[in-house]
Amino acid sequence: MAQHGWRRAVDHKHTRNVAVGWLLHGDLLAAIASIPDEYFEAAQIDGANAWQQLIHITLPCIRSVYVAALVTVVKDALNAYIYPFIMTEGGPLHMSETIVTYTLNQIWTTRQWGLGSALAVIHFVLALIVATLLWRFGRQTREA
Repeated sequence: MAQHGWRRAVDHKHTRNVAVGWLLHGDLLAAIASIPDEYFEAAQIDGANAWQQLIHITLPCIRSVYVAALVTVVKDALNAYIYPFIMTEGGPLHMSETIVTYTLNQIWTTRQWGLGSALAVIHFVLALIVATLLWRFGRQTREA
């Protein structure tokens, strides 16, 4: 059965999202598995409970991996367009509308080029702020 072009695009995008999710999940598990057991053994000898081991050993050791995963997820969230547009076109009373769908709606449907351009600049500034915060969070090092 032949698929329409838009259907192939949706299936491809969905497959990509599932693949990215599995890769991020696998990366986090691999990063946790790569932490030397000696760290946890030393923490148990020092009397650290599971929560303290998570906060003081596991999370600092896998910081670069979960920052990369967070950046990927935030990027996808800020660029959410295809699913809300294809499924609901913003939904009833604009309930599933994102900043991207609203911006493109203002530009192409209502022909309000100025408002659409201003929204695009706001979206860019928001993405820049989030990227800067994530970059700083990723650069932080724990002081002993």
